[in-house]
Amino acid sequence: MVEIQKFNPALETAQALKEMLVARDEESKTVLDCLLKTKPDASPPQFILIGPRGMGKTHLLLFIYYTVKNILPWQGDGKKFFKAWIPILIAEETYAVLTLEDLFQEILKRLQEELSITAYPLLLSEPDFVEKAVYYLKKLSKERKKRYLLLIDNLHEVLGILPEKDHERFRAILQNNPIFSIIGTATFYFDAIANYKMPFYNFFHPVWLHELDFKEIKEFLLKRLKRDEKQEIIEKFDQYEPKIRAITHLTGGNPRLILSLYQIVTEFKIEAVEKQLFTLLDELTPYLRDVVNDVPVQQRKILEIIALKGEPITPTEIAKTANIAVTTITSQLKRLTERGLVKSLKIKGRRETLYDIKDRLFSLWRQMRQEAGRKRLGFIVRFLKIWYSEKELEKIALEMIKYSLKAVSEGKKEAVISFSDKLYYLAEAMPSQKPDLHSLRIESLILSGNYEKAKEEIEELKKEAEQKKDKRLLAKIILGEASLYYIKKNYEKAIEGCKKAIEIKPDMHEAWCNLGVAYNKIDKLNEAIKAYKKAIEIKPDQPYACANLAHTLGKKNKISEGVKFIKKAIFLAKKEKDPGFPKAEFLKRVSTLLLYYYLLLSSTAFKRGNYPKVISYLEEALKIVSQAEPAPAGEAFSTYLKDLIKMADADFSIKILKLIKEKGTEDLKEFLKPFMIALSYLEKKDEMILLRTPEEFKPIVKEILSEINKDL
Repeated sequence: MVEIQKFNPALETAQALKEMLVARDEESKTVLDCLLKTKPDASPPQFILIGPRGMGKTHLLLFIYYTVKNILPWQGDGKKFFKAWIPILIAEETYAVLTLEDLFQEILKRLQEELSITAYPLLLSEPDFVEKAVYYLKKLSKERKKRYLLLIDNLHEVLGILPEKDHERFRAILQNNPIFSIIGTATFYFDAIANYKMPFYNFFHPVWLHELDFKEIKEFLLKRLKRDEKQEIIEKFDQYEPKIRAITHLTGGNPRLILSLYQIVTEFKIEAVEKQLFTLLDELTPYLRDVVNDVPVQQRKILEIIALKGEPITPTEIAKTANIAVTTITSQLKRLTERGLVKSLKIKGRRETLYDIKDRLFSLWRQMRQEAGRKRLGFIVRFLKIWYSEKELEKIALEMIKYSLKAVSEGKKEAVISFSDKLYYLAEAMPSQKPDLHSLRIESLILSGNYEKAKEEIEELKKEAEQKKDKRLLAKIILGEASLYYIKKNYEKAIEGCKKAIEIKPDMHEAWCNLGVAYNKIDKLNEAIKAYKKAIEIKPDQPYACANLAHTLGKKNKISEGVKFIKKAIFLAKKEKDPGFPKAEFLKRVSTLLLYYYLLLSSTAFKRGNYPKVISYLEEALKIVSQAEPAPAGEAFSTYLKDLIKMADADFSIKILKLIKEKGTEDLKEFLKPFMIALSYLEKKDEMILLRTPEEFKPIVKEILSEINKDL
């Protein structure tokens, strides 16, 4: 599977970071202007960039880092330089920082890289390491006439790991040594800075990273499209405005989620996006669990209700679900809003304020874990409904079905699973097509030998159909389960499944057809015929039921009736417009059966002495031989001729062979070469014909001539 690479700021160049930065002018100006204006003897500023995961905190932090390093010009004029600062970047996921000593060792290490210092000035094992490190940093600061800008990603995690006593020590160091300015990032207004009892209360100036609005999302997507050279989409970009408005709400303006959806728009790699989002949510589980555990129980319950709702909700609705007084809910919502976990929305024309989860990833995480074993993301389904029209989704689905059937025929099991996963989301996004698409998914999984995956999907969809009381979907899935039993040769269970599907939806023609197939396998031919006829009664234009009925009638020796239904099957197949229908293959198979039946009728007519019918049925068989499967058709003619020559006299046998020579295809005559050699000899009486006959054919030709000449 092709992996989708999410935008990873740490792997991007400084110029790429600048080009892709959207809607962060105010925040970057607040921080950078403050650094520029801070006088050498003034207290250095301390900032905390706050925003949910995926909101671009690391991106902005790196942009500030490269700007302070003078790699990127500030305000585009190139005149303002940050000579007074040494930027030190403490990247996210710095797992080695467990104590204040570790933090200062990390600072010294990064300083070594920034200033190309060749050796560590201090060892961590030294007594009073932190005090010595601070002394060393003060001395270096004085020598270079610079202060230190500590850019600490995920500061909330760093402070969360440090012991409480280290919080007091760290705050004292920062206050007593005005050589450090911190720009940290955090996903929410965490307890270490929000609690008035904690040392860092009111220490940092919070800079909130807002969600991207419609205009900013447009700018963000256009920048990405230009970067990826998606000219076709750029040219039609204005047409997407209504859809972009809709996904503004769907994503909560979260750049990371917007970028995930961008991959579907440009490449339609649904399964890769799904995998990426699941991986992301799994990675975030410890953090998101901590977010939940960090708030009081009542607030936790409110967060859960809003997250699972999946859309903005009123305090009254929350109170009703939580069974808590509205006044209490309103009070707790205020606290959650202050902490940056919830946002309030005023809708014109509504008296009550609506509330939603600020971090859309948190909502997705809770929704994903709402049910044990849940494996899909409703988020992707909602996006497909927003971005594509029903007609566009149908077109995409048809393409997926075509590729899936091709993968089945080529035995590519993994590819079938991939197409099945895409079709899942398309099925969910198209309610009117949902049962049929899920049925096709299961069928493709079964035909490709992905039995366990098919069983897993059947169980999941059965459960959903039963819960939602969706009879059509339930019947389709039970029928899929019957197909799985059939492929495993458990025909009794297959029959039972078909009957269950019929009980739920008596007018489901495919259930009746499959019931006939299963009955046919255990030679309950009368029951099979009744089932096929019922399927045709419900849906007269169904070629499969007609062909299957014809085959079973043949087993009952009702050949003439069988011919009638084969002709109908051929007629219907030629009119079939479903791109998923294997028209060419189907027509070859049923034409071969029709040819076989005509030869049977010709043979039967000879036994009854009706010689004109022998010829007419043979001529019908010869008319369709080019449409039949070559080898089976040749075998059928060979068997027919052997039997007929044994019964007929020499003149009639020669007459039949001459008719085949005259009206048969070249392929057929090549297949029947021994018969054609025998005919040539009988016509010319030339011994050289027999002498020139290939050795492998001589015994067969001799046997044919012996049978024809038996009466002479």
